[in-house]
Amino acid sequence: MNNKLAWIPALALGFIIAQPGFADSTATQQPAKNCGGTLHGYKELSGKLNLTDEQKVKIKALKDQLMTNSKASYQQLKALRQQMGMLAGSDTVDEAKLDALISQRNQIKATLIKNRVMMQHQIYTMLTDQQKAQYMAMKKKWAEKQD
Repeated sequence: MNNKLAWIPALALGFIIAQPGFADSTATQQPAKNCGGTLHGYKELSGKLNLTDEQKVKIKALKDQLMTNSKASYQQLKALRQQMGMLAGSDTVDEAKLDALISQRNQIKATLIKNRVMMQHQIYTMLTDQQKAQYMAMKKKWAEKQD
């Protein structure tokens, strides 16, 4: 009789452990929110600012150019991460080489940030005064969400 009841606590423990996994199964099915990337949500920008067709074409061209220019930089960053991983996994760490890799990484990231800011400035300069005011309000709202 005791052997027959021994499985009940194990089954109850299994249900308790598995329950959080089933708590919100819809969370993985919902599409991820667009965090904005380089344009803080191109569709939102386009819709809320009532961009003209000419503005849309120019902004899309700027975005495409930035993405093209950034691909090589991201590949360089990936290679640097791999080299740093190799250093971390070695018996001894060459600190001078590590410092050089970190310096290269920081320089590439700085270039990426500069390019993104320059693109945002180019977009800002092609907006009308009313669109500029709306854009700044949107940027403020996006910044508040980040905090």
